[in-house]
Amino acid sequence: MRGQIVTLFDLAGMMGLAKTDKTARPTCVILKNTPGNQDFVGFLIDRPGEVMDIDLDDCEPPPPNASSMESKFVSEVVKMESELLMLLNYLVIFESENCA
Repeated sequence: MRGQIVTLFDLAGMMGLAKTDKTARPTCVILKNTPGNQDFVGFLIDRPGEVMDIDLDDCEPPPPNASSMESKFVSEVVKMESELLMLLNYLVIFESENCA
């Protein structure tokens, strides 16, 4: 990516969420390009977490009691040992009216 311009999107802002830690320095996550696409895009995030391999068999649809924001942007959930991991559908985020 040296010498490339990367377009960064503020996920929290696009999803209508308040920034959780105003003192933290944001981090960016760059998405993989599709073959033949020279444009790089990425997300600004508050803090990085672990990189995990998720088995497709562990993925479930979001619960029926999910908030409207969660049901709109979350494609699947994975039940972890002590928490619920929400998988975002970045295509829906880009298509939302907040991104226009």
